[in-house]
Amino acid sequence: MRVAIVQNRIVVGGIVHVMMNMIEYLNHRGIKPDIVTLKSEYDEEGLKQLFNKEVDFGLKKIFINTKMPYEWNLLWFNILLRRYARNYDLIISHNNVSFLGPDVPTLSYIHFPRKARVMSKWRSIHDKSAGKMHPFIASRDPFYLARGLYSLNRKFRSNEVVMANSEFTRNEIARCYEIDSKEIIVAYPPIVNRDKGGGGILSGKRKNIMTLGRFVASKRQIEQIQMAKKLPQYHFFICGFVDDQSYLEKCRQILRDEQIENVSLHPNLESTELKKIFQSCAFFLHSVRNEPFGITAIQAVQNGCIPIVHNSGGQKETVPIAELRYENIEEAIEKLSALSEMNDATLQSFHKELKDNLDKFTEEAFYRQMERAMKKLSFND
Repeated sequence: MRVAIVQNRIVVGGIVHVMMNMIEYLNHRGIKPDIVTLKSEYDEEGLKQLFNKEVDFGLKKIFINTKMPYEWNLLWFNILLRRYARNYDLIISHNNVSFLGPDVPTLSYIHFPRKARVMSKWRSIHDKSAGKMHPFIASRDPFYLARGLYSLNRKFRSNEVVMANSEFTRNEIARCYEIDSKEIIVAYPPIVNRDKGGGGILSGKRKNIMTLGRFVASKRQIEQIQMAKKLPQYHFFICGFVDDQSYLEKCRQILRDEQIENVSLHPNLESTELKKIFQSCAFFLHSVRNEPFGITAIQAVQNGCIPIVHNSGGQKETVPIAELRYENIEEAIEKLSALSEMNDATLQSFHKELKDNLDKFTEEAFYRQMERAMKKLSFND
């Protein structure tokens, strides 16, 4: 069986993490898939090394990665697939929208429905301070221009099975496509591998906090720096791949201008260096709003940290303890201050409860949901 895993652009992040695990699943079934894309920052060997996976796949770049707004790039890629996907028996899409794509049996793994983003009144579901959509600047607003097409995207095809990365995402898919949520399979990204010693213990220093996310405005590193300024009892290790160099430079400038000494920035670290920082910290901060899933909170628990997250999106599923979620910056500062004074027994009980929640994020759980999806597509052995 010929399988294509499709994504318009291959960049480091949660989407590619799931893709690599899907490739591993397909390899176990004797299938070598192709990753089909317009642009990739890495070749096959680079992706294998980055995710430490011994997997077999091809990487095919199609057409030309034309410079256009991301929303149009997604839809343009789907149109191109009509030609390039004809020789495949199955498409596994990570594009978050299959609209205008080829009429080939499709497994759509949706990290968050693109339609929900585009049809939202807010320019960003993660940052309402970015403002609302404005109908009078359509020529400069690709989100607004895409609305006309997305309003026609009312249903999934009969030969398409839909998976979601969280209950939060499933509910958003059901809402914007007006379908029964029971038709959507939830398959949490596989973060935990019990065979590789996942789980960890609370062992990091009580005065260290780590954050991890691409350096880009929606990940809110500047907000984290402002929190650190009001929490001098902690040292903040802010880590992540550089997605926006100008944003990283802005973070550095704030540290210099405000003479904040309890923050260190760590861009583009290798996994071994990230692990060392994880294991040196007792706490982990994730401040994105409406994060559809949030892989890093699970990684934090595995490495012995206690995550503190915003009370929204899929983070309610990854961090089920209400005391470790916050509504605003002020509450985050209050909770982090309280954690610094908490006794070890209470912190250990928090960490144990978080570890007990890891079972649904294992490779085994993910593969079971993949089997369900393949069965619905009539590709089950």
